[in-house]
Amino acid sequence: DLFQRNPLLGMLDLDLLLTIDYLAMIPFYLALFVVIRRASATSALVAQRARLRRSDLSLRESTARLRAVLDTAVEGIITISDRGIIETANTATERIFGYSAREVIGRNVSVLMPSPYRDEHDQYIANYLATNTAKVIGVGREISGRRKDGSVFPLDLAVNEIRYGNARVFIGVIRDITERKEAEQTAREFGGR
Repeated sequence: DLFQRNPLLGMLDLDLLLTIDYLAMIPFYLALFVVIRRASATSALVAQRARLRRSDLSLRESTARLRAVLDTAVEGIITISDRGIIETANTATERIFGYSAREVIGRNVSVLMPSPYRDEHDQYIANYLATNTAKVIGVGREISGRRKDGSVFPLDLAVNEIRYGNARVFIGVIRDITERKEAEQTAREFGGR
């Protein structure tokens, strides 16, 4: 036996020898641990990327669906910021006003209004934001709009507000009522005879 032949080894504790043996294995176990952690992290990243891809695809589909709904609506639908800047405009808005969405997005909504509305609109938004007293928001009303060619026409306007986080967005739903007004005028003219 090795311990009997070497008196120094006989004095060593067997537990100490085993501990030394285990200590010699630490680099191996650390390397193994690192490999396992990296594999686990890689697996987690792959799973997270797959979830993000699915979420991204779902968001794209939802956005496309919403865009299709907005673009097939008969009424013009515009969203504006709390500073009065047009953020979105649907296809009906383009048809009603004669501007492409690209031409109006980023501009003040007053571009679609004749005077005096054009001159008063920014102050109206500022007053509403300061007091929360609505004159148009939540109430439909008949006003005048201004087309790209400068012509003024009657329209029905309904404005609502959406709040999310600290942001406020106003949504205007617009219907050109030129034909209805002309029909009413014709009926009055023929009714008076």
